[in-house]
Amino acid sequence: MRPLVWHLTASIGSVVAIIVVCARVPHVDHATVALLLVMVIVSLASAWGLTEALTATLVGGIGFEYYFLPARGLSIANLEQWFALGAFLITAVVTSQIAATLRQRRIEAVEQESEKDKLYKLMNVLLNTGGHESALQRLANELLAILGAEGVVLYDKHSGQFFRSGQHTGAVSDFALRETATSGLQIADEAVSLAPVRHSGELVGSLGICGATFSEALLSALAGCVGLGLARRYAIEKTTEAEAVRRAEELKSAVLDAMAHEIRNPLNSVKIAATTLLSGHAGSEVHKHEMLTIIDEEVNRMDRFIDEAVQLARVEANELSLKREPQNLAQLITAAIAEMGALAGDRRIHLSLPESLPPAECDRDMIARVLKQLLGNALKYSPDDSPLKVSAEFTGAAVVIDVVDHGPGVKDEERDRIFEKYYRGRAAKSRTPGTGLGLASARSIVEAHGGKIWVTSPPDGGAAFHVSLPVNGNGDSHSVWA
Repeated sequence: MRPLVWHLTASIGSVVAIIVVCARVPHVDHATVALLLVMVIVSLASAWGLTEALTATLVGGIGFEYYFLPARGLSIANLEQWFALGAFLITAVVTSQIAATLRQRRIEAVEQESEKDKLYKLMNVLLNTGGHESALQRLANELLAILGAEGVVLYDKHSGQFFRSGQHTGAVSDFALRETATSGLQIADEAVSLAPVRHSGELVGSLGICGATFSEALLSALAGCVGLGLARRYAIEKTTEAEAVRRAEELKSAVLDAMAHEIRNPLNSVKIAATTLLSGHAGSEVHKHEMLTIIDEEVNRMDRFIDEAVQLARVEANELSLKREPQNLAQLITAAIAEMGALAGDRRIHLSLPESLPPAECDRDMIARVLKQLLGNALKYSPDDSPLKVSAEFTGAAVVIDVVDHGPGVKDEERDRIFEKYYRGRAAKSRTPGTGLGLASARSIVEAHGGKIWVTSPPDGGAAFHVSLPVNGNGDSHSVWA
């Protein structure tokens, strides 16, 4: 209201000023005065609108007739004066109308351009927004910045969640958003604007905006964009779920195929040994002992494979529950070596451990499993008379455990692949039986702890496997023999 009063006052003042100035100029032509007044009135219409221009026209017409037509005063003496006054008024009204219309179209064009720019920015945000809940919060934040509003609230009917951005979102009530998402009615108000959000014709939520005024068309377009964002989120969720199901099915199939393939050979050996014993033709006690030893070893081999396969399946299906507790890594490493038992035999294992390794938050059984897997590989793939080296080092951010052997080593092109399921290095495949699941399982367990596992080639040959576990602490190194 105040701007209108100020505009009307300024319009009347400008017309009065021209009349006063021209009235003091001797012998001024009334046509010149009329032209000046029309120019001012058109300028007012272009700057402020038709109301200000018509007010100036009325005041200017009265002043023009009073001061500049013959027989000054509020009386018109002849028809010619009527024509002059009429021509002034018609010219002023028509030109101001045209100017006001052009002004309104210019304002509408600017508003449309601004709306297009806002929608363009919003679409860019939607294209770069993922499907997580945090993405909808980001969308609310971006809407607040793009629209210049005081508060924005998104309601996702699917999850029942509200995503608020801005300091004045309290003006948008949860009840009103739920009602809008149910009724589908749109409200464009100066205080609070509410719009239903649809996807494929179905009401999926609502949008609330406070502290900004929008046309109904823009509000509908904004709600449509938000609907696209929610639809994208739903599509990503469904795709993720479908991908998880597909991967689970593939993993299940792969595990079953591998189990059928890997168990067949040890089962054949067990079958032959058992049949020989049952036939009564096993021969000497030594021969019988050999048959029983074969059965024992092959059963252990099948047991290890099944355990590795099940463990890996649990990790990749996100069903592995880690029991993380502070662990003394030096004791854990020593215990893992002791548990190798007969497999280690008389092999020398050189330990190089810090006197005070910092404790690591980890699952003791899972990390022990990883260490035994690395130790078992080192023992199997290296000469019987060669020593192993096991060491640990604190790097300031993590403890790195190293298991080094003097076997055939791992070629550069195979360093990443040996951690894949069912893959075995060419050198290992031809020398020692295995499943190709042990290292894949070890990597999954280490990565579940936030660590890393990798392999390098020492200068003097062999393979060095490294496990990095994040910890806090310090330590100094010393060496012992086991």
